[in-house]
Amino acid sequence: MVLSLLLFLLLSFQHHSYAQINLKISGATSLTKAQKEIFIKKVQAKIPHNIVLDQQKPIHIFFKKLESRPITANYCQKSPGLKLARLALGNSFKIYLDQQFISIIKAGEPDRDQNIHPTCFYQTTFELLLGTIIHEIAHTFEKNSELSHYFDKSRIDLYQRETFMIQGKRKHLYSKKDLSELSEFKTFAFYNNETLLFDSQSLHYKNSPNTHEFSNRKEKFSVQFEFFAMDQDYACRKPNMFFYFTKILKLRPKYQVNCKLNKKLFTSTLKKEIALTQIYEVQVFISMPHQESTPWGHSSLRLLKCHQKLINDECPLSAQEEIFVDYSMDGVQDLGRGNFINAMLGKFNLNSKIRTKDIYMQQFLTHKGREFFYLPLKLAPKQRNRLINQILENHWGLWSTYTMYANNCTHVLANMIKMATQDFSWDTTQILTPMGFVKKLIQRNLVELRTFNLNKIKQKGLYLDQKETYLTKAWANLQQSSPISSTFPFFNFKKSFSPQERMNIYRQAIKKDFKKKILLASSALILERYFQTKMEKDLSVLSSSEREQIKELIENYKMKHRVLLSWNLIKESHSYGIPLKAELYDLYDIESKKEQMSLAHQNLLINIKQYHLNSSEYKYTQENIRELSEIIAQRE
Repeated sequence: MVLSLLLFLLLSFQHHSYAQINLKISGATSLTKAQKEIFIKKVQAKIPHNIVLDQQKPIHIFFKKLESRPITANYCQKSPGLKLARLALGNSFKIYLDQQFISIIKAGEPDRDQNIHPTCFYQTTFELLLGTIIHEIAHTFEKNSELSHYFDKSRIDLYQRETFMIQGKRKHLYSKKDLSELSEFKTFAFYNNETLLFDSQSLHYKNSPNTHEFSNRKEKFSVQFEFFAMDQDYACRKPNMFFYFTKILKLRPKYQVNCKLNKKLFTSTLKKEIALTQIYEVQVFISMPHQESTPWGHSSLRLLKCHQKLINDECPLSAQEEIFVDYSMDGVQDLGRGNFINAMLGKFNLNSKIRTKDIYMQQFLTHKGREFFYLPLKLAPKQRNRLINQILENHWGLWSTYTMYANNCTHVLANMIKMATQDFSWDTTQILTPMGFVKKLIQRNLVELRTFNLNKIKQKGLYLDQKETYLTKAWANLQQSSPISSTFPFFNFKKSFSPQERMNIYRQAIKKDFKKKILLASSALILERYFQTKMEKDLSVLSSSEREQIKELIENYKMKHRVLLSWNLIKESHSYGIPLKAELYDLYDIESKKEQMSLAHQNLLINIKQYHLNSSEYKYTQENIRELSEIIAQRE
């Protein structure tokens, strides 16, 4: 077997001159020689430098009827439906184009074609024609590239072995892999063989240049290659794929890159605009397993941002802003009850959430005993930039399906870090839990620890034990001064006592320890507001007609909120990847949308409270809140 492989490699790497792309228009056509030459030059002007095929054969372009519908009337890159081209790779390379393109070549390159669909990236059918040919050339390149020109020829993984039985004897034959089969492309495109790693079923990007890229791995390569060649802003829209083409394959586009990467985005709560600049450090944030939320824990990223233009160790701790990047179930904060089963079945969405610390940590405040720790990632500046670029791209378009064992918070982070560090041999499909993720990071020397040691993490100040939440602290304050036993559990308090009985307990506590009146009244107020919020979320106590009206208000609020999702802030429908600044709505438009969402939310809350006033428990809880607020206001 070893000898056969060595012989194959020897024959494969015999010296020969590399063949650049050679295009010819063949077959019967009404185009003149001059028209053919002009058109070929325009195509050549788009093909990136350093495209090398493994065979010295020209690519022949033929024209034939492939589509009966007019190309200019219905075609749009975002909704492919017309058959524009067909590729034949065998003894010769052939691209078949629809014969409608002949008249487009004869007409030459116009300033703008008014018939093209307004949401297309291409603004003329001539551009569409060039993009179509580049796309088919990409397929040819992906299948027939000279691998030894781009990679170390001693790499065994460039080839695949097939076993055959010939005359009763087992024979091994080796063939070279296609570019999309290599680990480099699969890592940057987030593929595992033919499956997108971010999703066990299908990955939906709201702003793809051409949704045909999700058909399979080869189409992904060709669509991205097409826009790498055709779009002068590709480096700012898809910076990591641009890195793959220019640094891994060492291709050079025929245009000058003059765009500026848009690093501004909005938090998921849309309370402020954030710019992912001056990131001092990226850490993995691990929430330990907890019985009231998730039995496996949770993982996210914590970005430490300098307020000023300081770099590395010059960024003091006092000048840092914390930004949390989270890939979790949309609208679900814990895995209690039915949520666990639905998460197993892939019934939840997964999307990108970027929050400031005060907003992010709120989800953990109601659970006592949560443990957290941070692990700084050992990333070189360029690796950190690639990771941040992927965070930006995910923010503007990632909308996937959350599945417990195939596409969870940890899977997404692991594959992002694998891409950023170019750790192509890392099999991230075996990672299931946050703690398993931590062990892999340690094994691959991506964090400072040599082994997982919680004591060392505590010594370095990277550990947080949430022994008391705002609820448990308020409860502890009342237990010290009230007749309630110190062992009585908080979550039985509401079940065991009516609102009136709870208020009597608060009064007794304040009377017993009057010097702590404000502290005790404030603690009681925290509990009563918590109970009120819990009741407002319970629609089962309402009548059927009331529930229907509340559901309509909820849907209206959700609709207003969806308008403010990141990809809906992009006004240019042909945009993809990370949008350019000019493609976003201005702040005035966004503020107007935020105000509409806020009004819808207020209307929802007002109606919920109004309906719940029919409940005596809710009414008396509200009375408790009023009385406690008055006690605090007196401050005597």
